[in-house]
Amino acid sequence: MDHLLGKAPRGAALAAAILAAAAASAIANASTQQAGAYVIRGDASIAGFSTTGRLAEARRVFGSPATLRRSGDRLRSCLARWPAIGLTVTFRGRGCQGSSAFVRALITGRDWATLRGLAVGQSLAVLRRKYPDSRRRDDTWTLLSR
Repeated sequence: MDHLLGKAPRGAALAAAILAAAAASAIANASTQQAGAYVIRGDASIAGFSTTGRLAEARRVFGSPATLRRSGDRLRSCLARWPAIGLTVTFRGRGCQGSSAFVRALITGRDWATLRGLAVGQSLAVLRRKYPDSRRRDDTWTLLSR
């Protein structure tokens, strides 16, 4: 469970996929907007970007991130943000190099949906019904992890 906290467990692949959907306040509010312009396919892909992918691939799929920030942690993380579509992705490797590997994604945009039909803004009851094993940490829900 260390990878839920952003720590890579010993011997585990750095590309631990954690798909988090929205802040609790956004989930708690029902939405009438149709979602699904961007589809999260389990732990396999995020709108065509493979969860085994690298930062260079994310740039090809989503364009240049609005912000790209290296962290000072020992794992050499990189945070890439695409606020126009509500996507923040953490990569690990040599800072913010094209070869940095996917770690997790935070989805906050209303145009996103999972294959199970969960979208940002849907009720907590819908989230629990579609992802009964999901976990809450602070204001974020983790739907899937590996």
